[in-house]
Amino acid sequence: ECRNLAESAIYYLERVSSLNIQDDLSVFHHVQMTQQITRGSSRFADMVSTSDMQHFKRHRDELFDAVGALSPKGLIRRICVLDDDLMKRAAATSVIRRLLDKAMFSPFATIQALMDGINHFILMLSFRLGPAA
Repeated sequence: ECRNLAESAIYYLERVSSLNIQDDLSVFHHVQMTQQITRGSSRFADMVSTSDMQHFKRHRDELFDAVGALSPKGLIRRICVLDDDLMKRAAATSVIRRLLDKAMFSPFATIQALMDGINHFILMLSFRLGPAA
């Protein structure tokens, strides 16, 4: 039963991650698209404007952030305890990739990585130039 629930959650992440501009336009501009298609413009690229792309990206990012903030204990920690196949499926979704990008490039993580690099550099110097040299 727990595996079925986890698979359902991963399926939801996959569906949210697979949203594209066509889905957005079919929801927000259904009337305009229908008029353009019936006039003979069958190419979808003719119907997409720059403002539509900006609108879609803004709303998609807001949706990804909202889904990433659903678990107060941390969505990443919950995914890490899943089976390998489910964890790989979840990690391949755009929602989780965006959440990981935000976590890795936060100021705390950046400062921690910088301090770790400085610490490793000092340790290498101390072993090379230490009393054994």
